[in-house]
Amino acid sequence: MNSEDTVLVFIDMQLGAISTIQSMDQQEFKRNAIALAKVCTILQLPVIIAAADIVGDRGTVLPELTDLLPDAIQIKHATNNSWETPDFVRAVEQTGCKTLAMAGLATDVGLCLPAISAVAAGYQVYAIIDVSGTLNSRNEQAAWMRMVQAGVILTTWTGFTGEIQHNYTQEPGTKLLQIIGESLHHRDSVFP
Repeated sequence: MNSEDTVLVFIDMQLGAISTIQSMDQQEFKRNAIALAKVCTILQLPVIIAAADIVGDRGTVLPELTDLLPDAIQIKHATNNSWETPDFVRAVEQTGCKTLAMAGLATDVGLCLPAISAVAAGYQVYAIIDVSGTLNSRNEQAAWMRMVQAGVILTTWTGFTGEIQHNYTQEPGTKLLQIIGESLHHRDSVFP
């Protein structure tokens, strides 16, 4: 994995979807998503934010993501599998990247379905499982198994960061380690 060939895709990181997560702590999920967005900013990765076409507050993308990633390509989709939305696929293709790092809600639908579709389309796909969540751990474990069987690589946001950076002694390694340290420091604190 390298930063020149990787696009980060956030799927359905909307307030309504976040409120349904029960497979992990919702505050931890938010902290992880924000940390991953900061990693993208430091590494200057292209970012796509796909959001279900939902009206009202429930359809609002996590504001911290849009604040941290003002240059992200934003796509609306109406299907459960965002890969079935031509604008979404076009946005991925236009980045020129062949490696997709994906995080999405819910793990078993919003992440799993497009991740499998992207692998079938010839992309290398990493699913960032601690920036994804769903209704319960059983649903999530089934989604993880299904993705792995299809060739998706499971990772975490810190695992992704370490793999794409290769060496924390080279810049921007210090900045990335600072984000990881802040995340570990705030693990037990209440999210603002």
